[in-house]
Amino acid sequence: MVIRYIKAKLQKRALQKKEETPADKAARRTATATVWMALFTFVLAVATIRTLIEIHEGGIDTHNLAAAAQAQAEQMRTATSQTADLIQVPIPRV
Repeated sequence: MVIRYIKAKLQKRALQKKEETPADKAARRTATATVWMALFTFVLAVATIRTLIEIHEGGIDTHNLAAAAQAQAEQMRTATSQTADLIQVPIPRV
């Protein structure tokens, strides 16, 4: 049943395509191309938005890493200073 229905639909569509005028064929192809371009544009927009979100989140991560590195450097300066005071050796400042 289903196979016969599909075959009938395909044959009907093939017959319609065979009988269409060049203007109708051009209009159908233009409409199909327009739909594909719209879909491609939508996918491209989604991909671009997702990329921008990733860039923004990466920037936040980079900022957090830089702040943590700065805090770690301050702690190392403090530890170095305390160690130098304990052993009374001058340590050059950078």
